Amino acid sequence: MLDLLNSPNTFFSLLQQRLANPLPAEIAQNKMTSRARISTLQYKANNPNFKSSAVLILLFPYNSTIYSALIRRSAYDGKHGGQLSFPGGKVELSDISLENTAIRETVEEVGVRVNSTDILGKLSPLYIPISNFLVQPFIASLPNSPVWVKDNHEVAEVIEFPLSNLLDESLKDRRRITIGPNRFVDAPCYILNNQVCWGATAMILAEFESLLRGN
Repeated sequence: MLDLLNSPNTFFSLLQQRLANPLPAEIAQNKMTSRARISTLQYKANNPNFKSSAVLILLFPYNSTIYSALIRRSAYDGKHGGQLSFPGGKVELSDISLENTAIRETVEEVGVRVNSTDILGKLSPLYIPISNFLVQPFIASLPNSPVWVKDNHEVAEVIEFPLSNLLDESLKDRRRITIGPNRFVDAPCYILNNQVCWGATAMILAEFESLLRGN
C-alpha cells in the first residue's frame, strides 16, 4: 500500500477492505511485545472484570502523503503517565458503543470531531495486564490535516508522523525503558518523530503495519 500513500481516497478504500477481512491479531501484535504473552482471549477468560476502552487512529493527508498522530499523556502518578498512546479512554455509561467511546475521547483530548462515517474499521482488541484494560482500536480517515486543540490536563503533546515510517526498518529499535524506580524493561519500539513508542501502542501499530504490508 506504500505506493498509494499519495492517493488518499484510494488508500482509504483499500484499507477499509483489508479491515473487513480476518486480522493478524497476536501474530502481528506480539512482534512488538517485550515479554511472552498469552492470547487476549485467555486474558479475558482469566480476568472477567477487565475494563473496556477504545482508542482512535486518525489518518489524514499532509505533505502529499498520509499521516497519523500519537499523543503523549501528561505526567501523572499512574500506570500510563507520560507514555505515548492514541486518543482514547475508558467506556463511560453514556457511550452507546466502543466506537462512540473512541470518538468522544478524541474530541475531549485533542479537539478533533469524527463522524461514524469516517470510521474505516477496527483492529484486534488488545488486553493490557498492568491496568486491566481491554483496548479496542478504531481507524478513521479525515479529509484534511486536523487542527489540534488538546486538553492540557490529559495531553502533553501531539506527535504527527507519516505512515511510511511504520514500514521503515531503520525506525525500529530495542530500548531499555524505565518503568519505575530501579525498574526497567528491554522493549522493541518504533521511533516516530524522534519519540520512542513501545508497549501496547507499539503492539497496535504492529498490527496496523501488517495490514499496510498486506500480510
